[in-house]
Amino acid sequence: MRSSTVTSLLAALALASAQQINIDAALAVPTPNLSIDPLAAPSVQTYDVASATSSIAAAAAAGETPAILKRGILVERQDNATCTNRTRGAGPVPSPDTSSAFLSFAPFADAAKNASTPANYTSAFTNLHASSTGTTYLGILELSEYSVSNCTAACDAKSGCTAVNIFFERTPTLNLGPGCTNAPSSTVIKCVFWGDAVTTKNTVNSGFTDNGFVVAIAGSNGYNKGEAAKEAAKSSGGKRVEVTVFMLGAIGAVMAFGF
Repeated sequence: MRSSTVTSLLAALALASAQQINIDAALAVPTPNLSIDPLAAPSVQTYDVASATSSIAAAAAAGETPAILKRGILVERQDNATCTNRTRGAGPVPSPDTSSAFLSFAPFADAAKNASTPANYTSAFTNLHASSTGTTYLGILELSEYSVSNCTAACDAKSGCTAVNIFFERTPTLNLGPGCTNAPSSTVIKCVFWGDAVTTKNTVNSGFTDNGFVVAIAGSNGYNKGEAAKEAAKSSGGKRVEVTVFMLGAIGAVMAFGF
């Protein structure tokens, strides 16, 4: 029994010796040299905001394009020269180049008021400062001149087109964004095709502001043909009948009571 126990202990010691780590080999590996002293005081990077601000002001005073300070980092400002160009329209640009000057520009109003109504069409409205809206939009055509006849001819060639809206639109000459705002304007002459009637009720898109640039509408005329013309005439005619009946009733009441 004692002999068996001794034999087991010797076997266990032999196994442990076989699995023992080679300490001498591990100690022979050279210790790497550290490029940073672990005991040295930590370095602190500072940013001189006052100096950066004064340099920006100096650049602006010298007429240079200054950098901007964004979250403590100087970033070169993106100006209009770096923005992507857009196709310019064929219409004139008022001076000064402002939205108010655009809306009051007499040549736009004159073009709209002097436009002739083409055959087979009826005029829905004249010289509004808004474009038509709806659910039957059929496309748009940019014109080289304010020509109602060219606009309606294109409508006649388009399947399902029963109405058009022609107008001047103030658009930016550049693709705008956060670093590219309020660009010079261009005047695009647009002819928009519709599959139902255009009326003063649905002509309510007066423009919007895009990154500081005001998009505006002027000289907006609308024309209907076929069923769209009948629909528009019926709608406006019904209003005139209601007003006429009301007025006749009021006159009758005055005569009856002797006022």
